[in-house]
Amino acid sequence: MRRAGTAAQWIRFMAEPGEAVILEGTTTATIGVRIIAMSGVYPSFNELQGFQVRGFSLDCVSYDGVPDIRLIGFDVSQCGRQSMALHRAQRVTLRASSIHDSNTNGWTSAIDLYFCSDGNVISGNRIWNNSDSSPGQPDSLKKLARIAGCFWRRCSHLRVAASASSSLDFRHCARFRSTELQYPLRFSCA
Repeated sequence: MRRAGTAAQWIRFMAEPGEAVILEGTTTATIGVRIIAMSGVYPSFNELQGFQVRGFSLDCVSYDGVPDIRLIGFDVSQCGRQSMALHRAQRVTLRASSIHDSNTNGWTSAIDLYFCSDGNVISGNRIWNNSDSSPGQPDSLKKLARIAGCFWRRCSHLRVAASASSSLDFRHCARFRSTELQYPLRFSCA
């Protein structure tokens, strides 16, 4: 993505009806979908819908600091380093996606929100059968999501649940209060 849409006119990338968009990793293609600013251009107001992203040795989806992005109906699997890396997220929507069957490597998880701003929506996603086998790194638990350095203004609206066999990892979250957590195996927020 190299161009920005506008708030009134989003740029949409999606398959034709009855077709599929499949991005599959190779030895030279190590990152599937990469959303970053290039040459000072932020490709904001872009929506990607219905992509299957699998088999990348690094990141299946790598996002860093581009505001106003929608990722809808993704199927992400077999990722080597990160599945959904949403770093410095600003008004990002991740909705109705499946993130599964990845063995990530690093301080990460199936959905990794890292140093994000306000206005992000993570909703209606299915996450299963992911693990993080990072030798020598302290977070090698099965995690649904890692949320670090994020800022929420309306923390009372953050509702998170995990099964007893998974964990949610919250670190360095500003204004983090009034949440409902069920079965958190790790919980720390400064």
